[in-house]
Amino acid sequence: MKSIAQRARTLEAKFAHDQEVHFKVEAQRNKLMGLWAASLMNRQDADTYADDLCLYGVEQPEGVLNRLKQDLEGAGVRVGEDVIHSQMVTLLRQAHEVLHTNGH
Repeated sequence: MKSIAQRARTLEAKFAHDQEVHFKVEAQRNKLMGLWAASLMNRQDADTYADDLCLYGVEQPEGVLNRLKQDLEGAGVRVGEDVIHSQMVTLLRQAHEVLHTNGH
C-alpha cells in the first residue's frame, strides 16, 4: 500500500500534468481561433494575428472572446457572440483531439 506522502506526490503530479495539458489545449484553440477570425477579416497576416491572440490568451485567458468580438467588429465583420462561442467550443474539442492523438 502506498504511503500518504506517495499518494500526495502522485496526485500533485497528475494535477500538474492536467494543468499543462489544459494550457496547451487552450493555447492551440486560441491559435486556431485567430486563424479563423483572420480569415473572416481577410487579414493577410493571419499567422501573426493568430500568434498574437494566442499570447493574449495567456495574459488574459478570460478575455479571448471579448477580444475576438472587438477585433471582428472593428474590421466590419458581423458575427454574433454565440457564433464565436460555438466556434471556440468546436476548436477546443479539435485542439484536445490533436494533442491527445499526438500523445501530449
